[in-house]
Amino acid sequence: MIGSSGFGHGKLILLGEHAVVFGAVALAAGMPRGVRATATPGQGHIRVSAWGIDARVGDGSMVGTATARLLAALGAGPRDFMIDTEIPARAGLGSSAALAVAMARAAAAAGTDDATLLAAVGEAEAVFHGSPSGVDAAAALRGGVGRFRKGEGWQGLQDLDPRVPLAG
Repeated sequence: MIGSSGFGHGKLILLGEHAVVFGAVALAAGMPRGVRATATPGQGHIRVSAWGIDARVGDGSMVGTATARLLAALGAGPRDFMIDTEIPARAGLGSSAALAVAMARAAAAAGTDDATLLAAVGEAEAVFHGSPSGVDAAAALRGGVGRFRKGEGWQGLQDLDPRVPLAG
């Protein structure tokens, strides 16, 4: 059976990498390379061969726990995920957010809005990072270059008023 698929962009933070956690502005980019997930109805198996991950929902692993929280936030039933990645894990490229976005897009019902996807990704990201700023998730979901501030969210550069400073 062919499943649903989703893509999450890898990210680069150009300005404000650490300060964004404390409410400062960050300038970030969602890269064209990232993570692709294919979801099929199943028992919660998650396989990311490139990263050496073979996990299951309920196995106590971070990936299994994050997936359980993501699926619950989406109201989605059990899924198996096969993951292909073009970015390395643990390299500062937002791999966990790209993974969560790809999985959310693959598991979500057609027409699910970005706010719902971001909330589900935030649940997964909290497992990996405790209290993330949200910049990784926003860049992974939206792609392109944008301005991000915790509590305000992502504004693509094309949507910004040129009179507003990028870092202000």
